[in-house]
Amino acid sequence: LQTISKVRRQINPKLQIDGILLTMVDGRTNFAKEISALLRETYGSKIKVFGSEIPHSVRAKEISAEGKSIYAHDPEGKVAAAVCAQTLILVKRLAMKYYPDERLADEEIAASGKAVRMYEIDIEHMSGKEIQER
Repeated sequence: LQTISKVRRQINPKLQIDGILLTMVDGRTNFAKEISALLRETYGSKIKVFGSEIPHSVRAKEISAEGKSIYAHDPEGKVAAAVCAQTLILVKRLAMKYYPDERLADEEIAASGKAVRMYEIDIEHMSGKEIQER
């Protein structure tokens, strides 16, 4: 929270934080469970700590070192699924600011998702030079 305050003071006074997302969580260990609970207890009254967590994964570590997207490296894996689920939650929260009717927000999100998927399919079959030219 000190870093957030410093960034607001020195760089971006309009910075808004929607919450803390716990990542690389190994839910099988007591240590990870204790740390998650401690973070929620300590910061939960000051800033939202999202209920969902991004799980620990060796594949996620590998892509971090390679600078690749989890979707390019392991699109069917548990980390990609968790990131996708959290992204949908955040997009819905944002959409609800502009579309007070939840049904309209869901329709807009669905339409946007189709457009993104179509674009990803389109660029998947292009060379780097072709993508830059577009």
